[in-house]
Amino acid sequence: MLQIKTLKTARALKGKKVLVRTDFNVPLKNGRVSDDFRLRAALPTLKYLRQQGARVIIVSHLGRPDGKVAPEFGLKVLVPALTKLLKTSVIFCPENIGPKAQKAVDDLKSGQILLLENIRFQPGEEKNERALAKALAGLADVYVNEAFSVSHRAHASVCAITEFLPSYAGLALADEVKNLDEALHPVSPAVAILGGAKISTKIGLIKNLARHFDSVLIGGALANNFIQAAGFEVGQSVVDADYQVKIADYNFQKICLPVDALVLTVKGEVATRLVDEVKPKEKILDIGPRTIKIFNQKIAMAKSIVWNGPMGWFEDPRFKKGTRALALAVKKNLRARAVVGGGETVAAVSGLINARAQKTRPKLFISTAGGAMLEYLEGKILPGIKPLIEK
Repeated sequence: MLQIKTLKTARALKGKKVLVRTDFNVPLKNGRVSDDFRLRAALPTLKYLRQQGARVIIVSHLGRPDGKVAPEFGLKVLVPALTKLLKTSVIFCPENIGPKAQKAVDDLKSGQILLLENIRFQPGEEKNERALAKALAGLADVYVNEAFSVSHRAHASVCAITEFLPSYAGLALADEVKNLDEALHPVSPAVAILGGAKISTKIGLIKNLARHFDSVLIGGALANNFIQAAGFEVGQSVVDADYQVKIADYNFQKICLPVDALVLTVKGEVATRLVDEVKPKEKILDIGPRTIKIFNQKIAMAKSIVWNGPMGWFEDPRFKKGTRALALAVKKNLRARAVVGGGETVAAVSGLINARAQKTRPKLFISTAGGAMLEYLEGKILPGIKPLIEK
């Protein structure tokens, strides 16, 4: 198990300026936060720092402004939601470095919280620029990484900054590492569920999970690549042109593929097809009822479950049955330790599996991450985690 330096090991935080890197890349609707899951994930760390009397400085991002100031990605929109969740006023600074940011930090009192402007407005952020990291570090005494979901990125506010400040893992980040480490040491029978689209980004992951898990259930567009490689027609279905699957490279004693699918026909109708019956102009958009039954049987028997990626085009109600059925099976299996992650996955199973469901399903962990979770499960040491490892 990976041993990292956590916030709880930091001493004498009263009056200290603590820079907390969060991932507040949340969905917005009509100028308001429509899903506060990532905001709530950071609450334990922010509340702990307030209790310790620290002066809290939040640095985060929203969207992909590509190193330019883009008002539509400004973080001021987060202030009302954060204020409500923290039950205290949150001060906003329209800069993230420079004289205004420095004054805002200098004016902070113990227990107060300051939110800096979107760090991705800085061109040096995604380049992991040391100059930007040094400027950010100049605002604080201590650094806390509470953004596991971007810790697979070598960015200035995630990686380079650790060169200039004593650095610790936030409480949620430490929890992510603990749960994903446990996921890589599963109790049999162990089941991994993978969906999504691009197999070229998941080759190493599939092979690593097949080493650790008894069954790897593959659905979504990810499965189309295997179906096509087996010589079957996939019609107009999504496949990853960047990678050609070689069947001989995979352990099919462990990998389970769909045996049937829901397709969209030429006439725009939904039909169920066995995977060897899909017609040239049809499009596979969900796993079929036979596959659901097979997958659910494996989930029901599992003692360890990891899930990342929906089973179909869940945004369309006609093609969300597979994902919802598996979510219900995961929820019902109370004996299994389950880790669920990926923005699409969590959105797809919302209402069945969510953070609030953990009260009735205590062995359930909802990850804030997508890509970072996948890379961690692939066995990689993430760039944002490496500086936090106990020497």
